[in-house]
Amino acid sequence: MISKHSLLKSHSGKMVARGYDGTELTAGIVHIGLGAFHRAHQALYTHETIATTGEFHWGICAANIFGGQELVQELQAQDNAYTVTEMNPDGSRTVKLAAAIAQSLAVEDDRRPLLDIMSAETTRIVSLTITEKGYCLNPATGELMVDNALIAHDLENTRNPKTALGLIVAALGQRKAKGMLPFTVLSCGNVPDNGKRARAAVIQMAEAMDADWQPGFVKKWPSHAPWLTASYRP
Repeated sequence: MISKHSLLKSHSGKMVARGYDGTELTAGIVHIGLGAFHRAHQALYTHETIATTGEFHWGICAANIFGGQELVQELQAQDNAYTVTEMNPDGSRTVKLAAAIAQSLAVEDDRRPLLDIMSAETTRIVSLTITEKGYCLNPATGELMVDNALIAHDLENTRNPKTALGLIVAALGQRKAKGMLPFTVLSCGNVPDNGKRARAAVIQMAEAMDADWQPGFVKKWPSHAPWLTASYRP
């Protein structure tokens, strides 16, 4: 069985060894969209930061909400660790271990386990790489597409939503009910003004799901936890 330790051993001659005991990790970040982009960039940078600072509460719970079961199974079989190979200007290669993912999930059939983690007080950031379509906004008007089948589902199934927007709003509802502050939303997709889009989409989703409390809570976010944008250009 492949593990963090076996990955370190098998690549010991060519790997930049910045590992740590993965059992120390707890998830402070929930990431939605567990693909190659996240693993090669955000998760790697997070790993290197944890290895430098020793702040093990910034581990990642990474999830795919549509498909991706095979990838998650492969990651789980190797303790959620993997390697990243970087090409250097001189043609040489550097292999790095990435071990910041504390937990990986494929939740297409039932998103409630992910919702529970997002609602936990230990979760401080929810980051997204969900493509432009994942925000479910009309590209011409910027309005939430309430006639979208997935959005329509979430409006009727607030306790087990399918979309990233529905999950964020539902998690905020649970956090507010427990007297907890919101988490920070970190929009990392290669989408223009992705932070603004995320904010607009979540506020409109909150208004559509439950106008009694959620919009006011969400609109206060700039004073509690900022909307952050991280644009990556492959």
